[in-house]
Amino acid sequence: MHFHAFYQGDGGEFSVKTGKLIAGKLPPRAVKLISEMMNEHKKELKENWKLAEQHKRLKKINPLKKI
Repeated sequence: MHFHAFYQGDGGEFSVKTGKLIAGKLPPRAVKLISEMMNEHKKELKENWKLAEQHKRLKKINPLKKI
């Protein structure tokens, strides 16, 4: 189970289970931000994965909250 993320023209795939970059190339700052987002929205990512497997429309996932 993975998701795609893009940052300033670069992209990668992240494992939902581990939060690690598994393919592609992104700057360290982007990897950190995306991993934080993944941890905050793990439940929604898993729900979207199930929807994708059923060829259904994915739900929008909100970005990271600014502190």
